Amino acid sequence: MNKERVRIFVIYALFIFIFSLVQFSTPDFVSFLDVTPDFLFVFTVLVGYLYGTNDAVVVGLISGFIKDAYAGRFLGLSMLIFLYCGIIASLFLKKLLSRNLFLALVQMTFATMIYHVSLTAISIMFFSVTQSLQQYIFWVAMNRMLPAIVMNIIVAAVMYFLIKQFGPYKNSALDLNSKENSIGDSLWE
Repeated sequence: MNKERVRIFVIYALFIFIFSLVQFSTPDFVSFLDVTPDFLFVFTVLVGYLYGTNDAVVVGLISGFIKDAYAGRFLGLSMLIFLYCGIIASLFLKKLLSRNLFLALVQMTFATMIYHVSLTAISIMFFSVTQSLQQYIFWVAMNRMLPAIVMNIIVAAVMYFLIKQFGPYKNSALDLNSKENSIGDSLWE
C-alpha cells in the first residue's frame, strides 16, 4: 500500500469512529420531534457526493454495519441503504461538477427521503402495521422523515466543512473542476 492509500484509510477510520461515538451518545435534548441526526448516514452521503462512488461504497458498508450492529436491527439493512444512498449521491447532480454546500444539502434532503421511504416500505412489507396504510405513511412523513431532513441538513452543513478541511485527500486535490487532480475513485483503482 502506498502512503496516500494509508492516509485515506486512517482518516476515514477516524471520521467513522468519531461520528459513531457522537451518534450513539447524542443526548435526547438534541433531537427534533424525537428524531436525532444520523451522523454516519450524513457522512456516507457527503463522501459519495464529494469523493465518488468507490469511497461511498466502502464508507457506506462500514457505517451501515456499525449502525446495524449497534441498533440491533437486521444485519445488512442499513448497510444496503447506506451503500445505495452513497452511490446515488455520487451520481446525482454529477454533471454540475460544482460540489458546493447548497448542492450537498440538496443531496442530503434527497438521500434522507430515500432512506425513510426504504425503511417505510420494508416495514409495510415485512412487519404488521396496525394503522391503515395511508395513516402510517403520513405519520412516517410528518414524524420521522421531515424532522430527519431538518436534523441531517443541519449536521451536513457543519460536516461538509469538516470533511473539506480535514478530509482524506490533500487540499491540492480538492480543485474538483480540474482534470489534472485526482480524488476519490481514481485513487482506489
